[in-house]
Amino acid sequence: MIITGLWLQNFRSIDDHHWHFDSGLNLFVAPNGSGKSNLIEVIRLLSTGRSWRTNQTKELIHWGEELARLKAQVLKQPVDEDTSFDDEASAAISTNKENDQNQKNGLDRGEVVELEQTLTIGEVAGRRAAGRLYKLNGVGKRRADVIGELATVVFTPEDMLVFQIGPAARRELLNNLLIQTDREYDRHLRQYEQVLRRRNKLIQQLKEGGVTRYDFFYWDQQLIDSGQYLQQTRQQFLTWLEKQTGISEDYRIIYDNSEISEARLRRYANQEVRAGHTLVGPHKDDWQILVKRSDQWRDIGVYGSRGEQRLSLLWFKLKEADYLFNRHQDKPVLLLDDVFSELDDQNCQLLLDHADDRQMIITTVPGQEVLPELAKSLF
Repeated sequence: MIITGLWLQNFRSIDDHHWHFDSGLNLFVAPNGSGKSNLIEVIRLLSTGRSWRTNQTKELIHWGEELARLKAQVLKQPVDEDTSFDDEASAAISTNKENDQNQKNGLDRGEVVELEQTLTIGEVAGRRAAGRLYKLNGVGKRRADVIGELATVVFTPEDMLVFQIGPAARRELLNNLLIQTDREYDRHLRQYEQVLRRRNKLIQQLKEGGVTRYDFFYWDQQLIDSGQYLQQTRQQFLTWLEKQTGISEDYRIIYDNSEISEARLRRYANQEVRAGHTLVGPHKDDWQILVKRSDQWRDIGVYGSRGEQRLSLLWFKLKEADYLFNRHQDKPVLLLDDVFSELDDQNCQLLLDHADDRQMIITTVPGQEVLPELAKSLF
């Protein structure tokens, strides 16, 4: 996949702007605070419908404006050979030389699609309006119909802390990947979040004597149905991930899932009333990378060095790109937001080994020493 053009109007600090992109490396150099991260954020929004910086649509709209418009033109270039999703998925990232040359010489193969989003503050010209509207090739669509049309892998400085902070950030990594490969996952995730909020309100009402356990039956079934789908899909990906090579035999991955079932909901029924919220389900899941220490496996977020944590995260991101390629048969766009100051030579080389055959959009500050070597290696 290659982004050939991007148009923004009233997005954060950007009034009105249009960019054209190269099929390989695209480098944006500007001082901190200049708004260059907005570029990465808007591409991610068009890709997944989510921002890692805010959940509030109003915050994405230029101050004093009622709406923002985002549009991208994307060239999709699926590979010719038939590669199926299996344990050898990572081997599929090698496309033939003809595809690579066509990509470099003018983007003359593939299908061009146009993705567009309109964001509003909930009111336009005095009338109520939807917070977000989606279009694909000029035709109005549901969010579910456009997710996956542009596959991206984003890497930000905040990601560096993912193994040190709570499991919510690690769940978000999985969610942002899996909604791009499985629209049913996206549907079940949104349904699960909605039902969970409703069920938590029922728990509060039960605590106050306003409802009985019979009122939970419908919501429990919905929660279990969506929750089990989420956990099965997460397990499939993490099982695939653990079988991939490229980091070290001294690392392994575990999935600590909070199994959801009728039996477990009954088992924790009294405890959740005391706690005031649902205690089991995929919203309590976690996954970790373990590192070997004196023949014992330890959580890398606690026992791993800073370098080991960064290497593990970069490895995860590159495998994320492999996974997306295997599912879409088209290479995702790599989005790197001001991360070179966080990467040592080893991590930079690992990135470069995967960067010469796909589009990269990079933001950075002036003076990063890695940039000349990066440019030299990619051109």
